[in-house]
Amino acid sequence: MLDLFTVIWGKKMCDRYLEVTVPSLVQPGNIPAAKGMLGCYTIYAGPEDTQYIQSHPGYGRLGGALTVEWEPLRAEREGIHKGWDVVSNILVQMEKSLARSNHMLILSPDWIVGDGSINNMAQLCHRGFNPILFGLLKGADTVFEEAKGLLQQGTVSNRWLVGRGMATG
Repeated sequence: MLDLFTVIWGKKMCDRYLEVTVPSLVQPGNIPAAKGMLGCYTIYAGPEDTQYIQSHPGYGRLGGALTVEWEPLRAEREGIHKGWDVVSNILVQMEKSLARSNHMLILSPDWIVGDGSINNMAQLCHRGFNPILFGLLKGADTVFEEAKGLLQQGTVSNRWLVGRGMATG
């Protein structure tokens, strides 16, 4: 099984997450195609961001696709500003996924996930491969806006993402 997780804070990231990342996750070839191979999706956020995301109409599309758990942001290392310590949250997720004998895949709140990417990763895990290192596209502002428009009309392919990534550097 593959657990998904996101560490998120701040209105800008919440908006990007809700406008592009969530719609890209619920494309037909992503979370819907990977059902049965996904554990749960954990979102690490502060109380205000949690409320903001949960009250957004787009969030319902994600919540209906798989089990979503909410966890508070952790900032457990000394001298780290609350929310900016992604490492503490990753370590918590590692423990959770390990306890379930699941693999884990971090989904940054500003990633654009091409249609089929989540299912491909879940298939690899299901076949016994371990996703040690991977990358998804963080789009420039222009690419993010283009992807937002495409997702409102249909899907975003990996071919399109690579093409736009190469063109925008």
